[in-house]
Amino acid sequence: MKNFILLSFGMIFSLMSYAQGADNCSTAQSLSIGSCDNFVNNEDNENNTFSSCGGGNDRSDVWYTFTGNGNNIDIGITATNRNLTLAIYTSCPGSYTSDIACTNIASGATGSVTLSPTVNGQTYYVRIKRSSGNGTANHSGTVCLTDLGFGPANDNCSGAQSVTPNGSCQTGTTVGANDSWTGAAGCATTGSDNEHLDVWYSFVATGGVFDITATDISIGGDLEIILAEPGTTPCVDAFTILGSWCGASPLAGNYVGLTVGNTYYYTVSSPNLQTGDFQTCVTTSTITNDLCSGAIPITVGAGGICTEVTGTNSGASDSGVSSPGCANYLGGDVWYSVTVPASGNVTFGVDYAISNSISDGGMAIYSGTCGSLSMITCDDDGGTGLLPNIQATGLTPGSTVFVRFWEYGNDVQGNFDLCFSEPIPSLTNQDCVSSLPICTSSTFGGNSDGPGSISDLYSTNDDCLSGENQTSWLYLEISTPGNFKFTITPDNGTDDYDFAVWHYPGGTGQTCPPADGTVTRCSFGAGAGFGGSYDTGLDDGAIVGGSGPGDQSESASGDNWVDEIAVATGDVVVMVIDNYSSTTSPYTLNFTGNAGLDCTILPTELLTYYVSANGDDNEIHWVTASEKNNDYFTIEHSTDGKEWEVITKVKGAGSSDEKLYYSTRDLNVEKRVNYYRFHQTDFDGTSSNYKIVSIDNSMTDKMVVVTTNLLGQEVDSNYRGIVIDVHEDGTSLKRMQY
Repeated sequence: MKNFILLSFGMIFSLMSYAQGADNCSTAQSLSIGSCDNFVNNEDNENNTFSSCGGGNDRSDVWYTFTGNGNNIDIGITATNRNLTLAIYTSCPGSYTSDIACTNIASGATGSVTLSPTVNGQTYYVRIKRSSGNGTANHSGTVCLTDLGFGPANDNCSGAQSVTPNGSCQTGTTVGANDSWTGAAGCATTGSDNEHLDVWYSFVATGGVFDITATDISIGGDLEIILAEPGTTPCVDAFTILGSWCGASPLAGNYVGLTVGNTYYYTVSSPNLQTGDFQTCVTTSTITNDLCSGAIPITVGAGGICTEVTGTNSGASDSGVSSPGCANYLGGDVWYSVTVPASGNVTFGVDYAISNSISDGGMAIYSGTCGSLSMITCDDDGGTGLLPNIQATGLTPGSTVFVRFWEYGNDVQGNFDLCFSEPIPSLTNQDCVSSLPICTSSTFGGNSDGPGSISDLYSTNDDCLSGENQTSWLYLEISTPGNFKFTITPDNGTDDYDFAVWHYPGGTGQTCPPADGTVTRCSFGAGAGFGGSYDTGLDDGAIVGGSGPGDQSESASGDNWVDEIAVATGDVVVMVIDNYSSTTSPYTLNFTGNAGLDCTILPTELLTYYVSANGDDNEIHWVTASEKNNDYFTIEHSTDGKEWEVITKVKGAGSSDEKLYYSTRDLNVEKRVNYYRFHQTDFDGTSSNYKIVSIDNSMTDKMVVVTTNLLGQEVDSNYRGIVIDVHEDGTSLKRMQY
């Protein structure tokens, strides 16, 4: 009875047990393609080594073997109760990390490895092991071999189909294709495998810029192209993905920067796992100005303003013209031409382009013809950053000048912006000591063409700026208190203007160059800032939304705007405005605050109004450029600036387009400061009043040897504002000159 019971239990166990597979590779259980098997295994004595994936210290595994048939074979695993690792070998391994494919499957999940394709007649070995942990607990599951059929010949990198650039398009299919990438790759993946049912192509670069296109025939969905650069051993070492493009058919992927002569690979698939037929082509982008004979004509902009022209060196070769001798010329040059304007002066500028920009280049200009060129000059870093800038003067009006541009060392391909213009005569206020006194919103034509003759800015006093590029210095005196604001607008709309402001309360403390650490406001914001505009300046509420003070100094990442300044009567403001783009293009300065500036620009009819001492008398002089319906002038005198009396009236010229000179004399003036006020009256009684002028007659025994403004700049009697008279004995007198 007891024996019968044992036999029955044994029969029941036999009916319920799993086939265990084999415990060693050498005795691996054969499994037919198209069949499945259940497996189970306990802790065993297998050598404690791992596959290239997976981990843990257990030694529990089972082995299967099958023979390849030349088709794509999927080895699928369902893990019942443990985390498992699946590894495939082509022979019994001496090292368990020599697998040809490997994946991990979580407990309760399914996973697979696809061999695409298998080699017909090749024996493959399948190892299934616990991924982690020791112990005697069984690991079990199901293994299945599925025949996926024969995929495209170029399903893998090793079978990549060669495409000839600018040759015939290739017809391909993704039917039966498998995923070649591991994890996230390209623009359409989320990180998991099996998201690219792709096929492979290769081509040899014959230029630097390529368009790769894929056109749907029967896929019926979006397409994806992935461009890759192979490692040292193609299809074995890891690829570097250069670019990927996803979208509707026809899909085109453009890439700039390939190395001529190198082989590149790309895959075509559908991001939606749809399969079907398609057509693909590879074409090179052509450069028409690779030689002098193909030079692109560019118009020289007038008035310092140019129309920027975007160029590229991608795909350019050596034009064959002798090396210019600067900026490390190694080929890859492109050519442009200009017709010299009547002035004979042209600024050849280069600025950064928006994308794929070249940041280091060289430029040379030539006279003559393409068959007989004569180099005029060559430049490396004269412009923005490491880009060139040539200020050419004395060129022959009406002649053609050829412009040659290249990237330094010819190791970077990309875009650049050209800006050729006829410069406006240089401003005289490129240095702090020659600051231009201003008091109204102004347009400064031509900006400047350089940093001046004095190095006013250096590392310890330039705050957020980076030295000087094309500077203009301005000087202002405050007549009424308020908020000092301004807007700088580049006339060409895109120049990168920066600025710094020094505020001197009471008009004291200013020096040229400005002292270290005294900058009051500074902006080095690069490119478009607040609202996408290239404007920059001082403002608070209008720019930062009225939420409180803005920043006082900003780097290149700023929004181009810093906080306004509260100023009082008698304060002095010194500004430097710097064109980082170095195009000499003008800018407009617009004062937007409510602070009063200490000068009143006289009407165009009145050019000069001043007083000078002549013995015991004072002479009042004025000059008009033109007059219209002018009846007479009235001169008033005061000794305190409050009580006034008319000393004379002088008949006007009525209407005149000529420059006219007037003068009158105030006899036997008191030896003190005397004030004079000037009025002009039309025939209809309309009167224009002008500001007060003063003269110190108490100092006649001390000769004034020089009169300066608060910056120490010598001024004459036409200057309006705070001045300092320096006498021959070294004494000085500070006064307001109206």
